[in-house]
Amino acid sequence: MRYQLTVPLEETELEEIREAARAERRAVGDWARDVLLGAKGRRLSLPVQDKLQALREAARHQFPTANLDQMLAEIERGYLRSSGT
Repeated sequence: MRYQLTVPLEETELEEIREAARAERRAVGDWARDVLLGAKGRRLSLPVQDKLQALREAARHQFPTANLDQMLAEIERGYLRSSGT
């Protein structure tokens, strides 16, 4: 089943899209469909790559840490101090 998508654009935006499609000798609809599907593919794949890169970078460092209960207690003490309680 096929669906149509309506996208509100400014006149200048539409003209830029027409020029891009024309440069590739394609219909605006075909060009837009490929761009949208390409963006969907990039959106789905980027977060995993970004997360893996962040993990690799974090694994190279030695950050100080503490027991979780100790960290939470220190955070709460800081909140209580800053609120004047």
